[in-house]
Amino acid sequence: MNTCRLKRVLNRYLIVLALILLQQNILLGQHNAIDSLKDVFRNGSSKSKLQAAYSLGRVYSSINRDSSILYYSQALKNTTSDSVKAEIHLAKAKILVEKEPTSFVLANQENEKAVYFARQHKSNEFLAMCLLQLSTSQNRIGKSNLALTSILEAKRLIELNTNSQVEYNVQNKLGIAYFNSEDYETAIRYFKTASSFAQDSNQVGMIHINMAGAFLKLSQTDSAIYHYKISLSHFLKTRRNLDTAYTGLSQAYLSKNQVDSALYYCQKWLNYTENSETQYNQYSVYFQFGKIYQKAGDVFNAEQYFLKTISSFHDDKKHNSKIRDAYALLSEINAAKGNYKKAYDFLKEFQIQNDSILAHTNKTKLNELLELHEFDTSEKELILQTKENEKVKWQNRALILLFAFCIIIGILILLLIRKKLKRYKIQEENTRNLFQQKNEAFELEYSMLSKEFNQKKQDLVSYSLQLINKKELLVAIAQELRNLNSLTESEKEKSITNLISAIRSSLGNDKDWDNFRNYFESIHSDFFLRLNKQYPKLTITDNRIAALTILGLDNKQAAAILDVEPESIKIAKNRLKKKLDLSADDDLRKKLNEFISEPN
Repeated sequence: MNTCRLKRVLNRYLIVLALILLQQNILLGQHNAIDSLKDVFRNGSSKSKLQAAYSLGRVYSSINRDSSILYYSQALKNTTSDSVKAEIHLAKAKILVEKEPTSFVLANQENEKAVYFARQHKSNEFLAMCLLQLSTSQNRIGKSNLALTSILEAKRLIELNTNSQVEYNVQNKLGIAYFNSEDYETAIRYFKTASSFAQDSNQVGMIHINMAGAFLKLSQTDSAIYHYKISLSHFLKTRRNLDTAYTGLSQAYLSKNQVDSALYYCQKWLNYTENSETQYNQYSVYFQFGKIYQKAGDVFNAEQYFLKTISSFHDDKKHNSKIRDAYALLSEINAAKGNYKKAYDFLKEFQIQNDSILAHTNKTKLNELLELHEFDTSEKELILQTKENEKVKWQNRALILLFAFCIIIGILILLLIRKKLKRYKIQEENTRNLFQQKNEAFELEYSMLSKEFNQKKQDLVSYSLQLINKKELLVAIAQELRNLNSLTESEKEKSITNLISAIRSSLGNDKDWDNFRNYFESIHSDFFLRLNKQYPKLTITDNRIAALTILGLDNKQAAAILDVEPESIKIAKNRLKKKLDLSADDDLRKKLNEFISEPN
């Protein structure tokens, strides 16, 4: 037992230590930490396996996403907790979001599962958090209406919540949902509300980015530039998301035909992406350069950057509008230059990309239509269920009326019965009084017998104690006689031997036991008769042990009465248990009580 407990404690220690090493980016201990977690996962208890699998999922999320998802899936198999399941599905969704583009659909499915388990967990704040993450994935796959529904539900769940971070998320995501629904003015209102709950420069910067994007959609370019610059000032403090601010400023100035400013911020954007660890978005920068140079009339540079846009984009599975538009603009440039063959080739590539995007869009719309169909089907089923409920309601009303009619008939019958009962009322009263008198007499007699029975039990216990005292007294005398010093050595030895022999003879006298048995049988008259009838092989010693056990005497007290060692009493009780077909753990006194009859 102690070994298992020590192993569990050691497993928890290994898990905590491994996570500390990994969080502190101690590269030297990273492999050892992972190995320790894997060892716990293979050999630990079910709880330790869950913790290790979940920890490995977190560790691999930044190393190997496939392994991370695998360990998260193993953690799901080792837990029955709804809250833990929801957390794991949320974690899997965050990993899948990074695997564009089809993983957005899978991430949305994981978020839906997280919401399902969060509903089972019945924590409003936790459910609201899951709904907000679900709304993000819904927006990414084009389900803006569903995203808005999820956000509004989250808002209702935390209306009384004083958590600023949660309120910021709700208001910001509401703004994003309305932005995706092209209601830009409403989106701006929610973004402004969210800004009052922002807690750091990065959050403030993102809110101003969102507001700038909405103003740009409303063709209010000056307001857009103003908010982009505010966001840039905040991002410069955190050194995060600078590419977002540079992108927005470049696009905003380009829409105002201020080419120099657009080029300036586009160059800032390119420098940032080149110095960044992840350069996955460089094709967007090149595309922006191409648009700027085309706007400035520099066809050569525009064509070069559009070609760099296409060559720097390596994800063949992604349906990207910038790549499609780059092919279209290259076709347009080459057509203007008179190079019709290249223009035609680029136009074909544009058509392929456009068809791919349309197919993806149609697939998304089809999924939405299927979901709407499922919603309509559910709504129809709900209407049918409502009609069925109405039908049942009318049936219940008819049953209530029938039941009321039966009650009225029953009342009339009861009134007739009542008249007949009045005839027997006096007789019943007399019978009750007579019964009460007899009952009182019986209770009085029973009380007297109980007192007599209790007195006899007390006498028996008292006699038992007297026996014990007598035995102890005789033993004390025997011990005292051993200390006699008045006799010569030979006489002393002879005298002491005689006294001890006489005392032992007195201790072994069965007369005391006979008196004890008489007392015992005056209370429990049929005990020995019943016991020996069912178990005829019991000895006198067995009967004595049984009687002393009934009285509740411990081994030491019983040993004093029978003049034996306490260990002998213990052995005698075990022997009696075997004769009564009891195991060593069974209660001997409980078994013997079955042969006692209470006084009448």
